[in-house]
Amino acid sequence: MTRPSSCEHVVVYRDPAYFAGWPFNGGFWQFEDGELVVGFIRGKCDYQSHQCVWHNKIDNEAGEHVFLRSTDGGRTWPLASMTTAYTRPAFDQQVNAHKPAAQKTTPLNPRHEDYCLIAGFGIPEKTQAHKAFTLISQDRGRTWGHLALLPYGKNSAPLFTFVAVRPTYIVRPDGMLLLFGMVDCTGFETNQTRPFVFASTDGGLSWLPLAEVTMEPAYPMGIMGYPLQCEDGTILLAVRRQYTMGGAFTQIYASTDGAHSWQLRSRVNDFGAPADLNFLPDGSIVCTYGYRVEPFGIRARISRDQGRTWGAEIILRDDGGSNDLGYPRTIVRADGSLVTTYYFNTLDDPVQYFGGVRHIAATLWRP
Repeated sequence: MTRPSSCEHVVVYRDPAYFAGWPFNGGFWQFEDGELVVGFIRGKCDYQSHQCVWHNKIDNEAGEHVFLRSTDGGRTWPLASMTTAYTRPAFDQQVNAHKPAAQKTTPLNPRHEDYCLIAGFGIPEKTQAHKAFTLISQDRGRTWGHLALLPYGKNSAPLFTFVAVRPTYIVRPDGMLLLFGMVDCTGFETNQTRPFVFASTDGGLSWLPLAEVTMEPAYPMGIMGYPLQCEDGTILLAVRRQYTMGGAFTQIYASTDGAHSWQLRSRVNDFGAPADLNFLPDGSIVCTYGYRVEPFGIRARISRDQGRTWGAEIILRDDGGSNDLGYPRTIVRADGSLVTTYYFNTLDDPVQYFGGVRHIAATLWRP
């Protein structure tokens, strides 16, 4: 194991009256002028009961999807910059009532400098009362629209009982937008849950099912794929293989045919997921992930052969107060430094309930 050559931790957002979590679900973008935007979910919490810190309640029942901005490379995140995409449960009513337009508008350009896409998780209810969806911003996340639903199937022949998506997407060289989610034919968190690729030919105004990611071995469940597109056209996908909350690890799959078929390339770690992937300036790949076994924290590994093998584990933090942390997103700045955002709780927090106040933090570091 090793530590970064330089490392600085900053608080992005912390409020002891809120649970704030999951930048992996919220999104993280860097724009040409260096502005950073991070998304996360927050919900009221007094840290007095299990009900308060229950993820389903925070994320899906009463949460709001918010964004903060940094113009100094991730060191400060002014609260005045906060914007909101939606607040549940009111927004769920809009989603459930949504019907595709009879005539589509002009296709959007997912390569536009200010384009951002977020994807709603979708609560695993038998009634499918909560549907998976996407929203698009064309002004760096300040305003959101173009609601689209993910396909469950047609008429009386559903493809899936459950669809979940996050803002994990890429644009293929031919312009097709690919969104990486997970599906289940029997119900969430069963051995049938597996990664799945959805495709859009109109910039995210509508979606079609494209391909399943065939996993090796078939079990445990595979969820929360994060893609990285290589210069030669290969698409890499970091997949969370999950036994328990702490007992999860990351595998890398590769596709050389535009995401239609997949082959196992490597296992990144013993423990740690979900993970994201980024290219470093020298062409190597960095994989960052939450570490949900003691000592709790945030870790990374680097591959110099397109994800076939991985170097020593890099400890960014090991001061977590419980395993309720992680879900990182990383960007690489123009100077080669990294900004990794995640949700966290600390051992020394004066407010404690199965760990400290769940807040959004960032680590500015160099391998």
